[in-house]
Amino acid sequence: MAYTFPRIEHLDRHSNFHVAANNNNVNAVKSVLSANGISYTDFNVLYNPTIQRISFRPSFQAANKLARLEKQFQFAVGDERTTMTMEAGIVNIDVPNASDSVLAGDLIGKLPRNEHINIPVGLDMNRNVVGTALDKAQHMLVAGCTGSGKSVFLNTCIVAMLMQKNPDELNLILVDPKRVEFAPYAICKGVEVVNDEQEAIEKLHWLNDEMQRRYSIFARAGARDIDEYNKTARKTLPRIVLIVDELSQLMSGKDKKAIEADIVKIAQLSRAAGIHMILATQYPVASVVTGLIKQNIPTKVCLQTTNYTGSVVMLGRKGAEKLIGKGDLLFVGPNTDFPIRLQGGYISTQNCVGIANYVSHNKKKLFSGEWIYKGVDGTTY
Repeated sequence: MAYTFPRIEHLDRHSNFHVAANNNNVNAVKSVLSANGISYTDFNVLYNPTIQRISFRPSFQAANKLARLEKQFQFAVGDERTTMTMEAGIVNIDVPNASDSVLAGDLIGKLPRNEHINIPVGLDMNRNVVGTALDKAQHMLVAGCTGSGKSVFLNTCIVAMLMQKNPDELNLILVDPKRVEFAPYAICKGVEVVNDEQEAIEKLHWLNDEMQRRYSIFARAGARDIDEYNKTARKTLPRIVLIVDELSQLMSGKDKKAIEADIVKIAQLSRAAGIHMILATQYPVASVVTGLIKQNIPTKVCLQTTNYTGSVVMLGRKGAEKLIGKGDLLFVGPNTDFPIRLQGGYISTQNCVGIANYVSHNKKKLFSGEWIYKGVDGTTY
């Protein structure tokens, strides 16, 4: 009996990706520009279900004057959550849309099915799904305050991975100090849910040891990395993804320096070993997202923060404090020059439980020979 993956039909889908543009907002922005004598070119309107983006290239003389007009734009469109940013000479006026959520099932359904660990990040202003391959991005930092959609984003990542890879291909270590967010996945083979802080610290140490063990195995086999090793190995090694739901709880104790050292070492050296991390926090402050951690994990997802300081810590710039919550996010990927504003997908608890139950009912023993690998949940196979 072959291992069977959950189907996309197991998830809620059919988001309304085609919300009509609001011409009233467009006219309001043009009125502000005209009233202040600002000339412009390249006027354009983009939108997704959450944000309508009105962009233009102001004349050189008008650039300084625009910096003082954000309040006028907010008043003109009737929404104080409207933001103004400038990138590469283009001004973006982002106006919130009154729209339904983007469903994670629609994002996951548009991911490519290939050898990579593909994660859906969100929907862009052209209503295209933006994803990232975690094995190529290596690691990811995630931040967001209460109500921002941080936990929903992490659950979307987990479900996407469970729908793509079997336990022979991917193991998950889910650190859940709140004992709520990741509980449904504890029944899945190849998944370990860790609730205890000390046990989570020990898992970080174990990952460092496992990384070194794998490099020793590769050296004996004459392989440079996990992909090269798995091409010829009788029993392949799975990739391992560590997901931490609240990094601040690990970084607040007396072992902070040792924990930081473990994280930085994994971030720097684990790519070829097939070990990856998604580290999330509700408190993006410099004592949690330290300079060394931030420097070694360039891929970042920043949802709404409580103040501009959190945005600066994560992204090196303001902006995340003005996001509207519920999955509205800024994404910095391996090949992006500026943060990209995306709308993350919503996934329900029922969907997460359903996928976990489906995966747990796969009874097939994927490897019938002599085992040489112990999974992160203690299972040998």
